[in-house]
Amino acid sequence: MRLVRRGGWFYLGGTMPNNRVIYWGIVVLVVTVLLWIGAEVIKRIEWILPYAAGIGVLMVVSGFIYELWKKRAASS
Repeated sequence: MRLVRRGGWFYLGGTMPNNRVIYWGIVVLVVTVLLWIGAEVIKRIEWILPYAAGIGVLMVVSGFIYELWKKRAASS
């Protein structure tokens, strides 16, 4: 395996097919499999998503309050 430069990009020589149809077929296949895995994971953990969003909102609000408190303490 060697590093090959083609058109400004570097590739690992001999690891990807030269036919663009095969290349894009592999890309579409991999993307599809990853999306399917992601959907399956979301199905299993969707009950926790509202709680995670609530924690995120609380963190943002507490960060704003902390910054305001810090700004007031510095100005006085």
